[in-house]
Amino acid sequence: MSKLPDVLKRAARKEYQSCRQGGYETLITYHERFEAATKAYEDQKNPNLSDKDKAFDFFDGLDQSRYAQFKTDVQNGMTAGSIDVDKALASVNKVYEVAANWIKTQTVQRQGAATTYVTTHLDKVERKPKSDKAPKQEPKQ
Repeated sequence: MSKLPDVLKRAARKEYQSCRQGGYETLITYHERFEAATKAYEDQKNPNLSDKDKAFDFFDGLDQSRYAQFKTDVQNGMTAGSIDVDKALASVNKVYEVAANWIKTQTVQRQGAATTYVTTHLDKVERKPKSDKAPKQEPKQ
């Protein structure tokens, strides 16, 4: 990588802007990686971000497959006024705390109550049929 200040500044900005939680990444690891990207962004003298902006960026980067319902609930709560934006998304650490303690409901889908039985003859050992010919006996002397 280049050592030119403008190139480093741009790379840090791109890394920060593209920071998203991976599908198999834990919330802790994502938080640490986000904080490292934020530090690199700030160290390169990029424009200052407010704590609220960083919190929203962290919130937006949460894995969609795991946190889609959480993100929807928070956004609906903000729209309805039941969630105070200044408290819920005040900082990255606050978003992390809320996401870590969010209780996800899991619906259990049960299939029908029918039971199926299968029988096979695969375990049955058949005996060889007896042949019509009796084994030859040697004459006694």
